[in-house]
Amino acid sequence: MTAQKWKDLGHYVRVKDRKDGTHAVSLMVPARHRTASWPKSIRLPEYGDSRGSLADFRFKRAVIADATRLYSYLQEERRLETRRSKLTERGLPELAEIYLNSDEYRLKCNHWGQYRNRRILTIILEWSASRGHPEFAEIKKSDINSQLRAFDDRPSDRLSLRCMWNKLCRIAMEEFGRSDNPCLNMSWDRPTPAAIHIWLPETVERYAKAATEMGQPGLAAFLRVQYFIGQRSSDARLCQHDVNYSKSQIGVKQGKTGKIVGVPLPSALRNEIASVRLNSSTYLFNDFEKMAPFDESGIRNMLARIRDRILEVGEPVHDARTLRHSAACEMARRGLNDVEIASRTGHSLKTIVEILDRYMVDRQGVARQAAIKQHIASGGSEEDFEPASMTQVKDWLGDESRMKFHRVRVRGSSTRRPKRKKVLGGPRIPKDLLSASERSTHLDAWRSFSAV
Repeated sequence: MTAQKWKDLGHYVRVKDRKDGTHAVSLMVPARHRTASWPKSIRLPEYGDSRGSLADFRFKRAVIADATRLYSYLQEERRLETRRSKLTERGLPELAEIYLNSDEYRLKCNHWGQYRNRRILTIILEWSASRGHPEFAEIKKSDINSQLRAFDDRPSDRLSLRCMWNKLCRIAMEEFGRSDNPCLNMSWDRPTPAAIHIWLPETVERYAKAATEMGQPGLAAFLRVQYFIGQRSSDARLCQHDVNYSKSQIGVKQGKTGKIVGVPLPSALRNEIASVRLNSSTYLFNDFEKMAPFDESGIRNMLARIRDRILEVGEPVHDARTLRHSAACEMARRGLNDVEIASRTGHSLKTIVEILDRYMVDRQGVARQAAIKQHIASGGSEEDFEPASMTQVKDWLGDESRMKFHRVRVRGSSTRRPKRKKVLGGPRIPKDLLSASERSTHLDAWRSFSAV
């Protein structure tokens, strides 16, 4: 052994000289220092050729790198073994620590997901502390429901708590050997989505005019351009002059897919972008108060100030989140098909159909445009149609009365569609519409037609 000569290789590294001048390097951890799953000896370097001389700087560098990495793993194993040995009281704090060290939390949750789960976990731990941190085996379904009832006025937090309790119960079954999951048969009360209001051209102009009056022409230009191109606000605000914007079109890089969508701009929008350009910034859209580009929350906060200024009590609230989907709906109203809309916004065809199905509830104007387009394609003229007017919808097929026969699809429900009674001898004709002789004539005609 030449341990005295090679002291700079790392902890627990042992070196043995070979007769051919090479060195056998190993990581040998004493039994009192290693964990139960740690091997007695590991040859270094762990990957690649293990025969080499420490006089070669490449071989020595590989040995030091592997020794450092393995030592950090050993320290983590020691910490986890110490924590497992201290799990005498199997309560919520121990479950929370196991969850925070799991791959489900560290790898599968993004930054905002980790923040939300830590906040919800803190609420549960505070509830547990108020009860003296009982063992998890003593917590029953009624105890969990008692905490959830305190969040009846906050349905989103209630749902997050319900999800976190379910995760902790699954961990208790795996780690602590609990036999049941109290959350298994609890209902999932999903909050009702907030009302979504679509931007219309007059809405965009109203907000843009208010932004200009507040000394924010950059925001006004952003709203008009964004409503035309239909891109994500987080992507459109990062566009720069002479980078992804030229004098004829704007190219927006999709934040999710990484694809670049190029959209030609009309002269009005190009002139507006040129009018709000700042010499101190290369970005297209800038905050004129800070003389800098809008950050992630700048547009949202500015729209909130505009709403406080122009909206009356009871008027719908519009935010930047729905601006992109509103642009897709406006393109559909202007006669663009799904493929054309997807090429403009960067959505997939499936997503475009879902957006239009969700937001475009009133399709009367779109149906009129489709009928006119079909007639013109057949050689007709738009003048053949009467002016647009609201028509009263009549329940010709009796859908309102048949709704009671539809099966209500509720999760966990066993409701079945009621069976209809078979009608023999022809169609049912209301007695109050026809006389007895007319009714008999109709039935005879129907029987003769059925026989044919």
